[in-house]
Amino acid sequence: MHNYLTTIFWGPTNHVEFCKGLQYAVRQLPSTGVFCGDNLFTFGRNLSFLEDKELMASFNKNAETDIEKAIIWRT
Repeated sequence: MHNYLTTIFWGPTNHVEFCKGLQYAVRQLPSTGVFCGDNLFTFGRNLSFLEDKELMASFNKNAETDIEKAIIWRT
Protein backbone atom coordinates (compact mmCIF):
# COMPACT_ATOMS: atom_id res chain seq x y z
CA MET A 1 0.00 0.00 0.00
CA HIS A 2 1.08 3.56 -0.65
CA ASN A 3 0.59 7.05 0.66
CA TYR A 4 0.10 10.17 -1.42
CA LEU A 5 0.81 13.47 0.31
CA THR A 6 0.84 16.97 -1.17
CA THR A 7 0.53 20.45 0.26
CA ILE A 8 -2.00 21.66 -2.33
CA PHE A 9 -5.13 22.79 -0.50
CA TRP A 10 -7.50 25.66 -1.23
CA GLY A 11 -8.94 27.90 1.44
CA PRO A 12 -6.80 27.67 4.60
CA THR A 13 -6.28 31.07 6.17
CA ASN A 14 -2.80 30.03 7.33
CA HIS A 15 -1.43 27.50 4.87
CA VAL A 16 1.77 26.80 6.84
CA GLU A 17 -0.06 26.05 10.09
CA PHE A 18 -2.69 24.02 8.24
CA CYS A 19 -0.01 21.81 6.66
CA LYS A 20 1.74 21.44 10.04
CA GLY A 21 -1.55 20.20 11.48
CA LEU A 22 -1.97 17.70 8.67
CA GLN A 23 1.59 16.48 9.14
CA TYR A 24 0.90 15.98 12.83
CA ALA A 25 -2.29 14.03 12.05
CA VAL A 26 -0.51 11.83 9.48
CA ARG A 27 2.18 10.92 12.02
CA GLN A 28 -0.56 9.58 14.34
CA LEU A 29 -1.84 7.11 11.72
CA PRO A 30 -0.69 3.74 10.41
CA SER A 31 2.03 4.27 7.84
CA THR A 32 0.06 3.32 4.71
CA GLY A 33 -3.17 4.19 2.96
CA VAL A 34 -3.03 7.95 3.59
CA PHE A 35 -4.09 10.45 0.93
CA CYS A 36 -3.59 14.12 1.64
CA GLY A 37 -4.13 16.77 -1.03
CA ASP A 38 -6.73 18.53 -3.19
CA ASN A 39 -8.78 19.40 -0.07
CA LEU A 40 -9.06 15.72 0.77
CA PHE A 41 -7.52 14.01 3.79
CA THR A 42 -8.32 10.35 4.19
CA PHE A 43 -6.62 7.32 5.69
CA GLY A 44 -6.95 3.57 5.78
CA ARG A 45 -7.80 3.61 2.08
CA ASN A 46 -6.73 1.27 -0.68
CA LEU A 47 -4.59 3.43 -2.94
CA SER A 48 -3.83 0.62 -5.39
CA PHE A 49 -4.36 3.01 -8.30
CA LEU A 50 -0.88 4.30 -7.42
CA GLU A 51 0.47 0.85 -8.34
CA ASP A 52 -1.21 0.76 -11.76
CA LYS A 53 1.81 1.06 -14.05
CA GLU A 54 -0.09 2.26 -17.13
CA LEU A 55 -2.15 4.79 -15.20
CA MET A 56 0.88 6.18 -13.40
CA ALA A 57 2.96 6.33 -16.59
CA SER A 58 0.22 8.35 -18.28
CA PHE A 59 -0.29 10.50 -15.20
CA ASN A 60 3.42 11.25 -14.79
CA LYS A 61 3.73 12.03 -18.49
CA ASN A 62 0.85 14.52 -18.45
CA ALA A 63 0.68 16.06 -14.96
CA GLU A 64 3.06 18.99 -15.14
CA THR A 65 2.09 21.36 -12.32
CA ASP A 66 1.76 20.75 -8.59
CA ILE A 67 -1.98 21.34 -8.91
CA GLU A 68 -2.29 18.72 -11.65
CA LYS A 69 -0.32 16.29 -9.48
CA ALA A 70 -2.45 17.05 -6.40
CA ILE A 71 -5.73 16.10 -8.11
CA ILE A 72 -4.66 12.52 -8.82
CA TRP A 73 -7.54 11.18 -6.65
CA ARG A 74 -10.04 12.86 -8.99
CA THR A 75 -8.05 11.92 -12.07
